Amino acid sequence: MSNTINSELFNRIISEENIYNAIYGLDSYIFERNLLSEDDLKRYYRLKDKYDSEFIKEIIFKCKNKLEEVILDDSKLFDIQVFFKIKKYVKENDKVIFRPVHSADLVTQICIVCLLNVIAFDDRSGKRQLSDVSELIPSNFYGNIPSTNVSNVFYSWKEKYKEYTKKVVDTYNLCEKTGKYKFEVCLDLKNFFPSVNPNFIYSILLKKLEIVYKEDEEILKRVLKKTLVFNVLNLQGWEEEYYGDQYEKIKINMKSNKIRPSLGIPQGLPQSYFYGNICMAEIAEITKKYFEGEAFYYVDDSVIYTNDEAGNLKNFIDTIKKLNIKVNKHIEDKINPECREYNYLEYNVLFHEKDKSTFSNILVDEKYGRRFLREIIYGVSTVTFDIATAIDDLQDETIKEKIALYLTAIEREIIFIRGKIKKDEEQDKEEDESKKSYLKLLFRYKKFFKYRLKILDFKKEDYTVDNLKIYYNNYLMNNNELSKDDRAKIFDTFDEEIFSAEASLLIKYAKKDEFAIDVIKRFVKFEEHLTMKINMHNLYFSKVIENQKIDIPQIDYYKNLKLFDNDNIDKFRILTKDKVFKAIEEIVEEYKNGVKNINQDIIYLGYKFDHFMKFIINNSDKMKREILNSILSKIFYVTVSDELSIFKYNGRTLEYYELRILVFLRNKSSKSDEAINFINKVTIEAKTERTQEKVDYSIMEVLDIFNTYVKEPYYIDQLIITHKYIMSVWKNGSKHLYFYTLHNQEHSVELISSCVSICKSIDFLKVKNIDYYILFLACYFHDISMIIQPDPNKVLEDDYQARIILNEYNQLLREIENSTNLEEKNNKIYKLILKSYKEMESFLENLVRSNHTKDSAYFIRKYKDLKYIEPTTKDIVAKVSEAHGYNEWDVYGIKSTGELESVNVKFLMILLRLADLMDMSKDRVSINIMKLNIGQMDSTSQFHWISHAAIDRCNIKSTYEYSVTREDVATYLDKDFFIENCEIHLFLNTQNLMSINKIEKCEGIKCKLNKEQDEITIKMMNKSNDEIKCDNQCNLMCRWMNVKNEYLINELKALDRYVSRNNDNNFMTNFYVKIHMVNSNRIEQSDLDKVLDYLKV
Repeated sequence: MSNTINSELFNRIISEENIYNAIYGLDSYIFERNLLSEDDLKRYYRLKDKYDSEFIKEIIFKCKNKLEEVILDDSKLFDIQVFFKIKKYVKENDKVIFRPVHSADLVTQICIVCLLNVIAFDDRSGKRQLSDVSELIPSNFYGNIPSTNVSNVFYSWKEKYKEYTKKVVDTYNLCEKTGKYKFEVCLDLKNFFPSVNPNFIYSILLKKLEIVYKEDEEILKRVLKKTLVFNVLNLQGWEEEYYGDQYEKIKINMKSNKIRPSLGIPQGLPQSYFYGNICMAEIAEITKKYFEGEAFYYVDDSVIYTNDEAGNLKNFIDTIKKLNIKVNKHIEDKINPECREYNYLEYNVLFHEKDKSTFSNILVDEKYGRRFLREIIYGVSTVTFDIATAIDDLQDETIKEKIALYLTAIEREIIFIRGKIKKDEEQDKEEDESKKSYLKLLFRYKKFFKYRLKILDFKKEDYTVDNLKIYYNNYLMNNNELSKDDRAKIFDTFDEEIFSAEASLLIKYAKKDEFAIDVIKRFVKFEEHLTMKINMHNLYFSKVIENQKIDIPQIDYYKNLKLFDNDNIDKFRILTKDKVFKAIEEIVEEYKNGVKNINQDIIYLGYKFDHFMKFIINNSDKMKREILNSILSKIFYVTVSDELSIFKYNGRTLEYYELRILVFLRNKSSKSDEAINFINKVTIEAKTERTQEKVDYSIMEVLDIFNTYVKEPYYIDQLIITHKYIMSVWKNGSKHLYFYTLHNQEHSVELISSCVSICKSIDFLKVKNIDYYILFLACYFHDISMIIQPDPNKVLEDDYQARIILNEYNQLLREIENSTNLEEKNNKIYKLILKSYKEMESFLENLVRSNHTKDSAYFIRKYKDLKYIEPTTKDIVAKVSEAHGYNEWDVYGIKSTGELESVNVKFLMILLRLADLMDMSKDRVSINIMKLNIGQMDSTSQFHWISHAAIDRCNIKSTYEYSVTREDVATYLDKDFFIENCEIHLFLNTQNLMSINKIEKCEGIKCKLNKEQDEITIKMMNKSNDEIKCDNQCNLMCRWMNVKNEYLINELKALDRYVSRNNDNNFMTNFYVKIHMVNSNRIEQSDLDKVLDYLKV
């Protein structure tokens, strides 16, 4: 073929637009980031700013030149590198086995995706669509699936792996319960990627695409070849390791050809897993004939549920042998005769006949701890999220202790299963592959939890030289010589430990540079020593660890965009409010008009962009959202970012309509079309309804919580509106509840934070995003009726109360009439007026207080001001809100189906009740108001105000312990051994441990005083039906806090019983209230006397 560019396909591939499209999805296909060179790694991070025009043009220029060079020269291949990752050690041969992992320079990997774009996608209509090739991947495949979201060439592997795991677990559970399928088959392929014949993939792709690109068949063939065969640059000294038995054939061909061809599918490159799926789709069709049932695939890993009986191990092996023969015959038959590139290389795709491939009877085989692992798998998937979203040290400690518990139990289970395997070997029993398979699963979980535990350890405090010594000793890194036994021991440790990951953490969290340098030097030397390889530059772990020393710059995705000029802003010198509204109107109108072409550039929403960005702007919600956020942030005089701590830099106060718009735009879940309609709607409201109120900045405390736990932008907006509404109605307080504690938006904000802390502390109480939305609304609305003025005429509707007031009035009136002394008579008249006023005040106060839960529920359902919330949602919020005044049984007696419910109403009721009861600290009252008005309060208000003043803070955290409670152990992953101690801590600023006489002992609790630590522990003892009473000597502080928190104690007792009887709880959960005392003399003696009077002690 002549060096021509008269080809539509070729021109599309080398177009600047296609190259930019590849750059835009960069994060989703650079699988081995730490194998890049230092310069490429810096380029990679710089390319995260998709508006860095000059740098992107430089990369595009390099990519275009490379694409032209490789495609137009048929003999030219992309150059790649290979690194060797330690896999296992064969002691008999004293040989280390490696897994080859490939990489390439950054420009080459972008070029590969430029080619992949025309294979996996069809962008010809201007919209991203999957190609016919991508449609070959079945719906039960989960690994590296092409995505039509232009930000990601592939769906997030974490999300898809989570989905895959959930499907497998749910199906297993279903089979165990219903017997739908009897057997679980787990198949694993031997060295899958190097074993796939590239000509097989070539034939499949060519057959699918030659019709689409029939005018460009020759270019198409070259494109396919260039994504399947590569020239491996850095094989010097590693050829035999890489090619194995085929090295002699390669040597002969290398004499006439300098190309060192890649073997199979080069794992690690952007296209490798996609091509793996193409191959596996064909294999899955054949496998289905041998194991018919329900199958799930994650690239080369597969789990099948079937009723086809392979019988014993021998029959299973025979079935796999037949399957292997059929698969390789199919591959050979499928290869197009023309597709014989490097046909001297031999390939065989083979399933493991045993060891890694297993066949188990779901209903018969011993389960050990499998069931428990399945139960915690959803919790496992949230551990990383919990670590990332922890908002204080208490949450860090709770997560850390839970992870440590899981790790301890898994380590015990590993010892237990190893003992079982060893016993089987000693008794010459038939190999039980299910035990070995289970052991590998345990290793995977151990690594997962150990890595997360190390992160929390190193986050909490810098490590010392001792940590380094432990790490070095663990892998015998101080040994000058390594025997076979040493190597075997080290590799056994690799199976269970986090070798390279721990080294990375040691480097990342090093408080001294010399620590990091020492780790890198020792690590590189150790890997070279262990593998007996001189050329350490090809060793995978050494390369990855060396890259840890590279300083990664802080990334600002808006760095260049916020410097761009914008016509919609620049034409207004000073943005007055009217001009702001005018500018927003023009932005909304321009959005409808889309992208405009002007010469070699495009104009979008007042910004001038490079022409090659057009496809991405038209297809990327993310980019549109960022552009809108940049414009609106500038218009509102706010720093351009995605942060939700939003303040104006011109000294003005942020208004609610501005906050609503920015929060919507900074939400990664928001869609651009929805965003522009939202902006238009909110702006019109602000203009016409004068809704330009200034923001109450207490909302900033919960915006990140909304974004993290609710996610949905419209729901978050409703929460912002609700915050504004609650603030406005509580602005002047409640006339008849002057001496009641805080019930405004500050109380709501505290409850929202508490609800999150409770969810993180009580493992059983897990809720979904929609649940959080309902719960947070209830935090705002649960006391709303307390603000409404009661109708004084209500006294006439209450016969009993009216008669009491009337009788007292008549009695005083008769005394007045019988008085003969004028002065005495006048005094009695004053007393009558005052008493009547107090009686009415007390009546109205009780009316508001006693009915506020029902009245609040009625308000939520019926009040027109809340029309922005869906009626069905309001009804659920009303139920949850009303329940905070229910008796315990009315809540805990409700039947709940948990996960099956769209909204877990019961859990939300429990969470709101607990959070409300825990909001008891001195922040609920004004100490100054108390001092000025204590004499005017009734005794009950006095008691509660003084009690609040005595409590500095209240928080919740859980501690975890692992305790094996019986000798006959079937598995160490028994939830009876998993203890969760949920503790509510009260920190008091007063102390008085005087003994008091109490005739009636407290029921359902046990109290213990620790004088040395000035601490009282109250344990809930309500799991059984036995009547348990506290038998310890009562003291004032214990009595005081028990009376003050009577509802909290009763709630915890009810929760204790409920959780202990629920089989879905993964722990044996205990509940405690811990009272910590410090005598700081903040409570005056006169106030303490009032408490003593109220307690009658």
